[in-house]
Order: sequence, then structure tokens, then C-alpha cells
Amino acid sequence: MTLLTSDLLDTPITDFKYYRHGINYDNLSLPVYGLYEPVADRFLIVLLNETIAKQLKYILSSRYHLHVCRMDVAHNYVEACVNNANCDKWTLTNKDDINFSNPIVTTNVLVKELCFEDALPRYNILNEKLWCLFCTHWLYTLNNETDWPDDTWYYSKIDNFLNSFLNIEQVYYPTQEYQKKLLLVKNDILKVLYMERDFKTAEQAIETIINPA
Repeated sequence: MTLLTSDLLDTPITDFKYYRHGINYDNLSLPVYGLYEPVADRFLIVLLNETIAKQLKYILSSRYHLHVCRMDVAHNYVEACVNNANCDKWTLTNKDDINFSNPIVTTNVLVKELCFEDALPRYNILNEKLWCLFCTHWLYTLNNETDWPDDTWYYSKIDNFLNSFLNIEQVYYPTQEYQKKLLLVKNDILKVLYMERDFKTAEQAIETIINPA
């Protein structure tokens, strides 16, 4: 399980610096993907980006097997209004549609109905929700992704970090050396997300990777 300090556990999740709602309140017709965790029988996180949802599934596979679900197709999706502040209170009714025997399956589960669950989960799910949000932040950053399909970033946030100490001027046309350094940094950060368990240690490790002494 992920280890978090007491100050994080005592803080409302919406105040967590990596928090994002996971849905667009102005357009509830957008696809929404939830990562379902069978042991807790809850959703750990919801996202608007399918690419990030699937990558997060694999990053977190060292902890548990998650299943990517299309939540917005549920008949009660709008009234449920599931977001990252309350997704751990929700499950799905059609669990029989999940291929539990194949944890690496890439097919999305189409949720038929969202079901509110007020019983206590089997473990402290808040730890895992915060870790999911932390990993999601870095996956968006590293993969040059946004929540909005029509948004275009000319270069990713990680380029900004790297340019601060690599002194690369041509960010639109990076050199081969720059591309190699960028790939190494990305891979090192992904290793931290996959292998680390302690939140503060992971945060410090990534800071060191981005801004080496």
C-alpha cells in the first residue's frame, strides 16, 4: 500500500495539490473513464482521458489490478455525478462484464448502472486515491496530454523543466541529444511511479530527476 503522511490524510482531498475533478461539469456528455478496484469494490479515480486512464492502470499494476470502465454510459451517470472527491463511494452493478482472469485486458467495461456504496471498504482507500491523483498528474505531464481533445500543447510541461537546466533554445525542433535526455528523464520518473510506495519519497525523487544537483 502507498504510504502517506498524516497531514495528507487529514486534508480534504479537494485541497490536495494534485487534485482534479475528473469530469467536466460544463459538458457531462464527454466520455469519462473510471478505474475500478475489485478488492475494495470501488472506483479509485475518474478521468476524461482514455490514454491516461490505461497508462495509469499499468503503472499501478504493481499494487493491484484495475479495470478501465466507461462511466458516462451508465443510465444514472448524470444524476450520480461521480467525481474524484466521491468516486470511492461508487461501484458498478454489471461486475460480470469484467474479465477478472485477464488483468492486462485493454477493453473498456461499459458501466450499465452506478451503485452507491456506503459500507466501509476493506482498506484505507484514501491512500490509494491520493496516489492515483499524484501519478495522474505526472502521466499528463510526461505524455503531453490534456483533458480536452481540441487543446494542443506545442511542447510538454516536462520540456519547461528540462529547458531550465539543459539550456535548449529550440524546443520546437529538439536536437537528438535533447530527445535522448528527455526520454531518460521520462523513463526515470515512470520507474518512480511504478516502484515507489512512499509519497514524499516519490515526490523528492522526481524533483531530483528534474532538477539534478
